[in-house]
Amino acid sequence: MSATEASSHPVDETRSTDDLPVGGSPVTNMEGAYMHFSAVQDYLEKVSMPSSNMEHPVDDLWACLLARYFELKCGYLIEHAFPHWREVTRGGNHALAIRHVHYIEGGQSKEICLIGDKRVTEERFPSGWFDVLDQIADYIETYPQETKYAIIAVGHYVRFVEVHDKKPIALGYPGYNGQPLHVENDEMTIDELLFFLVAMTESPHV
Repeated sequence: MSATEASSHPVDETRSTDDLPVGGSPVTNMEGAYMHFSAVQDYLEKVSMPSSNMEHPVDDLWACLLARYFELKCGYLIEHAFPHWREVTRGGNHALAIRHVHYIEGGQSKEICLIGDKRVTEERFPSGWFDVLDQIADYIETYPQETKYAIIAVGHYVRFVEVHDKKPIALGYPGYNGQPLHVENDEMTIDELLFFLVAMTESPHV
């Protein structure tokens, strides 16, 4: 499915994902973008486990996916933020696992994207998206000069945003309105959006 086929869903809308499919469906490309890799399948299986009530399976999955697109040989560096973004968030929310994507050029490092992960048990509740959006907004407000884009993952689902005036809004890509995408079912759309982020963050864009 291309991004232009994805259904409309604003990034801040309080919609439950109860009506979104769980589990895989074949993609039109016989090989697909990333689901044919055994490592991705293994991480996704861990995310899907009923006992998966921590952030790290989702974080591990996305660390694996990011490395396929933001490659070291192209000047990208992916690192984990420490500690998890918990202390400065409101309401005692669960920890938000954060990874940074940097672009290295001429010895200078520029943060161009971050990814925030939430546990799979929160993916079916609107509050899960509210929590992570609040946490991402807090983080961006604290470090406004750094982040240009963000990827928000809650369980099997992900949203893509960009930062304007210190606020996360839906990524400006044709046909994408901030709707949650399923890692497996929407593989080709996610592939498009990740390649778009790479294109927008390679020099001289950054």
